[in-house]
Amino acid sequence: MEKASVVQRIKVDALMLLIAFIWGSAFTAQQLAARSLGTFAIIGLRFLGAGLLLLLLFRFRIQLSKQAIWQSVGIGVLLFSASALQQVALLVSTVGNAGFITGMYVVFIPVFLSLFWRKRIWWNAWAAVVLVLTGLYLLTSSGGSQVTRGDVLLIGSSILYAFQMIALSHVVRHSDPYQIAVVQFLACGLLGMGAAAFFEQNTLAGIQQAWQPMLFLTVLATGVAFTLQGVAQKIAEPTDAAIFLSMESVFAALVGVIYLQESFTPWQMAGCGLMFAAMVLSQIEFQRKKDMLSGKFTPIEIIE
Repeated sequence: MEKASVVQRIKVDALMLLIAFIWGSAFTAQQLAARSLGTFAIIGLRFLGAGLLLLLLFRFRIQLSKQAIWQSVGIGVLLFSASALQQVALLVSTVGNAGFITGMYVVFIPVFLSLFWRKRIWWNAWAAVVLVLTGLYLLTSSGGSQVTRGDVLLIGSSILYAFQMIALSHVVRHSDPYQIAVVQFLACGLLGMGAAAFFEQNTLAGIQQAWQPMLFLTVLATGVAFTLQGVAQKIAEPTDAAIFLSMESVFAALVGVIYLQESFTPWQMAGCGLMFAAMVLSQIEFQRKKDMLSGKFTPIEIIE
């Protein structure tokens, strides 16, 4: 990571906050697009468009080994599966719930690494599990409500996103992450378009009605935000990355309240607070080195 001046750090922090806002707003855009397009069409148009956009930026130069390409395709399959569950869930769940439940993947990552790959994790990961489960209970079961089918789908989506991030972390160690993203997005997009052709009856009128949210999802939420994240995290402080990128869930809830008139009970807001705390806590790696506290916050950094 490059060392940043105070001014640079402020600029990068602001950039990461913008990225989190874009990603959080994407949940509302997904729900708006679903009013006139099917689940698979949204995924196909979004990721195929983003993949082609990044491919254009790289001037169609993809220099990956065959193994890396196939691994990237596999990651794209995971991305497609996770995105499909999330998109279907948004048909019956609120944007706020979707933002916070999907964000649980950062808690799942260290736990899965410990359970399936025997990686050592610190106490904070298990503490985060307790916090996130408590928060999930308050978010989905307060006020006499019950866990919905959408909530279950979102949990499944979060689990798949965790495995997708774990797989991605192994591939990017030996290959360019941006080129991997291109292949991953194209694979996900092609799967979406293929599934839409077989299982959905989308119309040109539907695409025209959804062009604004789809443009946001394709260009800003996927293509631009991903590229900006790569730039920002080259010089960002790990602590800043944890807090600002985890704000995605908070922004998802806020945009849902403002734009879609969603509402939260006090208990649900408490649940959101616990889940946000769990997301930040789970990404901190505590090291006992001369009483020094250092953190590795992004999912890929945790895995490594």
